[in-house]
Amino acid sequence: MTSETASSGTQRAHADEPGLLRKIGGGIYRGAQREFRRVSMSSLRGLPILLAAIALSLTALGLIMVLSASSVEQIAAGASPFTQVQRQAIFAVIGVVGMVALSFMPVTWYRNKWVMHSMLALALLMQVLVLAIGTTVNGNRNWIQFGGISIQPSELSKLLITLWMSWVLSQQGGISRYFRKAYFPLLFGFVPLVVLILLGHDVGTLMIYAMMLLGILWLAGMNYRGYLIALLVILLGFGAMVLTSPNRLARIFGVFGQCEGSTCDQSQSGLAALATGGFWGVGLGRSRQKYNYLPEAHNDYIFAVIGEELGLLGTLLIVILYLALLYVCIRIILRTTDRFIALATGTIAIWIIGQASINIAMVTGMLPVIGVPLPFISYGGSSLISLLAATGVLIAFARQTPLQPIVADGSTTYYAGETPKERARRSRLGRVVEAEQTRLDAAGDDAGFDIYDLLAVFGLGPRAPQKGRSGSTRPSTNRRVGQARTTPSGRASANRRQGSGSSGQRKTTRPQQNRQQGQPQRAGQQGAHRPRATSAATPKPAQSKPQEKRESKLPPGLAPLKSIRRGREHRSGGPRKE
Repeated sequence: MTSETASSGTQRAHADEPGLLRKIGGGIYRGAQREFRRVSMSSLRGLPILLAAIALSLTALGLIMVLSASSVEQIAAGASPFTQVQRQAIFAVIGVVGMVALSFMPVTWYRNKWVMHSMLALALLMQVLVLAIGTTVNGNRNWIQFGGISIQPSELSKLLITLWMSWVLSQQGGISRYFRKAYFPLLFGFVPLVVLILLGHDVGTLMIYAMMLLGILWLAGMNYRGYLIALLVILLGFGAMVLTSPNRLARIFGVFGQCEGSTCDQSQSGLAALATGGFWGVGLGRSRQKYNYLPEAHNDYIFAVIGEELGLLGTLLIVILYLALLYVCIRIILRTTDRFIALATGTIAIWIIGQASINIAMVTGMLPVIGVPLPFISYGGSSLISLLAATGVLIAFARQTPLQPIVADGSTTYYAGETPKERARRSRLGRVVEAEQTRLDAAGDDAGFDIYDLLAVFGLGPRAPQKGRSGSTRPSTNRRVGQARTTPSGRASANRRQGSGSSGQRKTTRPQQNRQQGQPQRAGQQGAHRPRATSAATPKPAQSKPQEKRESKLPPGLAPLKSIRRGREHRSGGPRKE
């Protein structure tokens, strides 16, 4: 009897497990909803200070670790132990000055097409100079020497190409339906830059550029077919580069434990450093692996030195700072109405967080050894200057971006907790964004530049009409992130304009409609609505189906949060269904 009772209780416990899991999943889902709503309704007032604190903290920690990791090799080479950290400190000062300058740069400056095209031209010119007068280090031709200073243009070009791609894609219409409108302009900017970097054999940097491209296409609203084409091309390209290089192929097999010669020495030394550090670490400056056991200890493998000297706590501190940077970027994306700011912020976040993830995965043995530095921390002046400049751009976005409205208790709030000066600063950019969005909405899918415009310039063919699925020209529906929404008053005026046009069609009298359709007019209607003799026959009005209401879509990763999306539409003045 006792065994039967125990078995029945066990069966009930197993039967209740799915219900318990559903409760736990539902609680996590509701918690994510609440946090999403809180973040999307919070003020951006403290974000510039938080961004500066994160960047400066990572930079300061990087200087300390560069001194610790490079001092032994410098002493062994007969130089001062402070040689490399002094150079890194100089680059840090230059980067901080640039960060402060860009923090106060008007965002409208980035909307000038000549400024954006000049950035692209500068990036291409620097890569051409690398191939012409550059130097080769460890098999990669990716540096330019000026006296005793080395500059890596591919690192500086990351911010330039990010801003250029964000500006281009924010000006294109119909990306979600016509992926040629995204790919065609990138053929003239992104592809030449990547080809020039590829000629220098820097595959690690190419991986970061590929991540940035895939990220910005996803954020811009690329449809799945176009996105899969880009992903397939990138995978085939990297596969070809790996198969044609025995060294890269050996590194891939080294991840699975199949080591040949000294292929796995660097990764095994990194793992040994992390294992030696344990939870608390052996102490700052007391690493053993940096004594010529761990190659590139001050650069690509500096995360291993951090784990050995500061332990698990030190590595977790680094990860938390990166996650805090990602959190700030998400808050900017959720509150901005400027599509350009949303695309640029998301791409910068993908660049920094993606590069940090690749470096940490490489050190921990989950990825092959790739020459990708740890952002803000690894030794390298060009990378540090570019990252600090990107932080300055993010600070400018947080200070100046126009905000999504917050609707609560029947009142609309845009600038909760902000001073009149901050409101005026955001309003100036908001007027520019609203005028730009009005122009893009009027152009619809004809906005931007694609292959038909190029053919028309050379007189090779007429411009093809951009038609939607229903056969009528429709405005762009790229509203995955950062699509500017009109204010409630602007929406009302748009509705009035649409209502006037539709009412004008409904006011057409029945006799006129009968005559237009070729039907005879009844006797009681003779002369009632006779058209003028001098006027031409009234053309038959186009029979178009009423357009269905289109709901803005979240990125695929956030697609299940439909109720959150409805909450965001409610804050922007749209209907909210509970």
